[in-house]
Amino acid sequence: MTGSLAITAFGDLKPRGSGDFSNEQKGHILDMARTFMEHVGLCRPFLIVFLSDGVRWQFFRVTRKGRDELTYLEAPVIDDMKTGWKHYIYMLKRSPSHMGCVEPSVEGVNFHIPLGRGGSSVVYKASRNNAEVLVKIYFSDRQDSFERETSALDKLSARDVGVPHVEETPLLNTKIKGFCERVLVVTPVGIPFLPHADGVRCHGEHLKTL
Repeated sequence: MTGSLAITAFGDLKPRGSGDFSNEQKGHILDMARTFMEHVGLCRPFLIVFLSDGVRWQFFRVTRKGRDELTYLEAPVIDDMKTGWKHYIYMLKRSPSHMGCVEPSVEGVNFHIPLGRGGSSVVYKASRNNAEVLVKIYFSDRQDSFERETSALDKLSARDVGVPHVEETPLLNTKIKGFCERVLVVTPVGIPFLPHADGVRCHGEHLKTL
């Protein structure tokens, strides 16, 4: 597990204070958690975040409810430094799976970065046989979208080289709750939209992707 997929939990350090953390401080860390769950932890069922000033600690569990809704549980503030650090170290020693980390795995495919969530699936940038591919993992209630899209791309790619080519439709090595077991692996198409400047090659994303 590498890069952003390897993040098990994160927190926000605050100036030394007393009593409860402010609503503004709580709102900031929860907004960070929401952004992470929507753009990075695409398949994660939950995420643990925390606030601390080195003495006070407060932990939050942000949970995905259904496909799009996020809810959170707020633990009481821990005012005892020793107890707070004990909870933090215990959390660090937990395995990634116990901390809600979900790393998609497909035979022969190396996942790199998450690209986003859509109405029917989540999409990752990956590589297969040293070539760039996109991997779409469909929500369990959108199996029909997987079948329609695969069929449509097969028909279009036979006539038009300007559409993504279906590389394969393999199974996930480990089933992810809320998602279909079979995924769609496609080759992206298009041209980079960033120019070359001063002899330095600019890496641009493809204009036309799934």
